[in-house]
Amino acid sequence: SGSGSGSANGTNGNNGALATNNTKMKHQGSQLSLPKKKSSVFGASSNLVNSIVGAGIIGIPYALRMSGLWAGLFLLLLVGLFTDKSLRILIEQASFHPRFRSLPAPVLTFEDLASYPFGKFGSGFVLFNMFVMAYGAMVAYLLIIKDTVPTVMGYEHGTHLLERNFILILVSLLVMLPLSMQRDMASLSITSTISVAADVVLVVFVAAYSPIQDTVATNGGIGRIMQTDSVHSTLFVGLGILSTAMACQHSAFIVANSLNDKTRRRWKWVTNQSIALAAVLCAILGVCGYLGFLDDTQGDVLNNFPVGSVEADGARILLALTMVFTYPVSAKDSSEDWKNGGRRFLLPFFSTIINELRPTLLSCRWKVSSPGTSSSCWYTTGTWTPEEVSLPKTNPNLPMKNSAMTITVMGMERAMMMMMMI
Repeated sequence: SGSGSGSANGTNGNNGALATNNTKMKHQGSQLSLPKKKSSVFGASSNLVNSIVGAGIIGIPYALRMSGLWAGLFLLLLVGLFTDKSLRILIEQASFHPRFRSLPAPVLTFEDLASYPFGKFGSGFVLFNMFVMAYGAMVAYLLIIKDTVPTVMGYEHGTHLLERNFILILVSLLVMLPLSMQRDMASLSITSTISVAADVVLVVFVAAYSPIQDTVATNGGIGRIMQTDSVHSTLFVGLGILSTAMACQHSAFIVANSLNDKTRRRWKWVTNQSIALAAVLCAILGVCGYLGFLDDTQGDVLNNFPVGSVEADGARILLALTMVFTYPVSAKDSSEDWKNGGRRFLLPFFSTIINELRPTLLSCRWKVSSPGTSSSCWYTTGTWTPEEVSLPKTNPNLPMKNSAMTITVMGMERAMMMMMMI
């Protein structure tokens, strides 16, 4: 009996050592993604807000038009709460779960976390969806820049096609490419702060110049609008816009790894501050933009303003500035080779830039970009994957309270997403 027990213990010890070695080899590449420069809570929050408040913010008024005023505000609050919860679930699992903390190599990326329960398939699945989501977002950013900067400079739509494309290429290669090639996320905290400031001023622009008073008076007053504009039959169209606008799970690990002295409490501060600020900005711009135009609200609310007016040109300049500084944040999610840095990164990333410019140069409006790819990949990276990697069957040491909360929150998001697709 003693001999058998000793043999079993020896076998278990060998298996444990083998598993440790496999894990070490499996995550050897992840060590290279450790940032050399760290950011404060404020810097990390700026980067996360910049990741959230991108091109989607100018579509929030249209989302309220589709869902209804009261229903849209409720859905915005709900999506914000779910996003905050999913962000904390991902990082708490990877960085603070007892099973992962005992590993010789830390779990530093979304794909590493997915590889534990699902192996190479899970890692590849997450990488594919993160790339497609980031690619679709960056194409949208380039299209917005093409739609705004040349117009402000006097090159109208339908004319001066060569000049408009040249301006886009110039801004992309001279401004966005150098910013995107910064090694660490913390290096983008200053530009992200500028982008967030531009977002705040943009919201003030829309709130100040929207013809709210005239539109509300024409439609019977604010009381009548509040009573009648509650829920619309196109509710789930608005939900899709709101969900995609608040998506930032693909940036969770990059932002969290850049945080100095990363703890549960400090990461919670980052997510709470970021989601709250993004939700407030979206709510103010959404309500003011929608009340200013009501049923005439367009997908890009800036197109509701008179072409060539001071308010329209000012808002477009702010939007273009935001897109220039938001692009590098999404760029960090678009290439798996980013975490290795150095020369290995230059060729694939530069080819990605060229492939993004190609459809942008051939398109005239940003609304023809790929919202379907971004929204569908948001569903996998933002709802499905966090739920699956947090289930008790894959993490038996996870407290049942957290597991139940994970299943409840992500299950509600999945149900809402399925209803939207139907």
